[in-house]
Amino acid sequence: NEIYNLRTGSSESVALNGNVTNFAVTNNIVRDCNNIGIDFIGFEGTNGNAALDQARLGTCANNVVYNIDSKFNPAYGGNFTTGGDDSTRSAPGIYVDGGRDIVIERNRVYTCNFALSLGSEAATKVTSNISARNNIFNHCHVGGIVLGGSDAILNGGASNCAISNNTLYGNDTVGYGGGQIALQNNLTGITIRRNLITSTASFAQSTADPVAAPKPKVYMLISAVGDQFTYVTQKQSVGSNILDNFSRQVVKMPDDSINASVLKGLDRAIEQRDPGSKRILARLNALEMDGVRPVDREKVAMGKLLATLEKFPQRQEWDTIIVVTPKFQFSGRKGMGSKLEGIGVYVQPLEGAKLQDDAGIDVMGADGEETITPDGKPGKSSKQYVAPYNYTQTWVFDAKTLKVLDQSARYDFQRIYDQNATAINVANSIPPEKLAAIFTAFIEKSVARGLGEALPLIEIGDVKPAGTPTAKSK
Repeated sequence: NEIYNLRTGSSESVALNGNVTNFAVTNNIVRDCNNIGIDFIGFEGTNGNAALDQARLGTCANNVVYNIDSKFNPAYGGNFTTGGDDSTRSAPGIYVDGGRDIVIERNRVYTCNFALSLGSEAATKVTSNISARNNIFNHCHVGGIVLGGSDAILNGGASNCAISNNTLYGNDTVGYGGGQIALQNNLTGITIRRNLITSTASFAQSTADPVAAPKPKVYMLISAVGDQFTYVTQKQSVGSNILDNFSRQVVKMPDDSINASVLKGLDRAIEQRDPGSKRILARLNALEMDGVRPVDREKVAMGKLLATLEKFPQRQEWDTIIVVTPKFQFSGRKGMGSKLEGIGVYVQPLEGAKLQDDAGIDVMGADGEETITPDGKPGKSSKQYVAPYNYTQTWVFDAKTLKVLDQSARYDFQRIYDQNATAINVANSIPPEKLAAIFTAFIEKSVARGLGEALPLIEIGDVKPAGTPTAKSK
């Protein structure tokens, strides 16, 4: 989901309030709203049983939250268009206000008033048992993480919460005093450990000496996927002793458009993770892969790239090299054909039949596969579909040593079925220009997600001691 451009008043952009349990808030984008991004609330009297009046036992993961700013909210003294002063900025990207037993992990929050706030606006009540881990919080206006209530009497606080393995840098951009982590009132049992924290210049030193800004990281992004687009269709067959039940057509794409989509996805992912970085985009010449068997394309591509990079002195000026290569998958996966590699489209045109075990229980093909519509909405289960796929490997190298830091295989696909289409052949059910747009958007997003899995937490600058800031809660 993408939630954006909301004028919320004193409400929140996404809120789970009261007796909400066993939830998962995952893989959302929340942006450009004038109050809190994602909020887990308790103690507001939405349930008559006080023991049940808390959002609890849930997960908040893999979300991206940015441009959350109550400066533009009249409910907090701001203005829709001109904004207010910095004292009106009190909106966290993610907020637990009286919730309990929640894991907050692998989220990216930036350019919000605060990144994360754990506390309770109800006097004598606490947010409890929260684990915030492996998140990236950067360039928020007033502060990074704020714990506890802003008032010792009027507000509650937080208890038994753990802040671990997070990356915080560049927060408190307006110099208001929130720093990277702020401890406020009514806190017990708080653990803060193994976080990567870089202070802003305002709080990096106790003297008035200026602190140089961290040097931007330099990423070399390389696509070695090539210019081959494979169109694979299941064939009608009789019997089971068939070596390959698919027709395959390899098409050379003009203008290096496949590599361009891959690089756009990589560039977008790095921009979100490390906004101040420098990216250099490159691609392996497609002619280097001509005549190479699909099963060998990954190995050949990496061999040619590494041989070139070893002789490339400019890499001593880079920090990280990220490469995407084709990945061959011999067996079929979740309704997709076998022997797929790289980037292409798989067409399943046959209705097929039910496959049952000895007890007569359906084990495959009974109800079809889950699909989406051409407009990206949830569709019906179907045994016929058109599926763009991305079978690639993402490699992360240390630029100076060419040591492999990480690698991640990606077997992504998007099964599309239009139940309102009149075409007899499902391959013709989506207009070519519509399929091209779907394919391009899918490849960019899939590559970006793959990089998110492969890339280690970004380290920005040197770790320096922070001051003792204070900050406002909601």
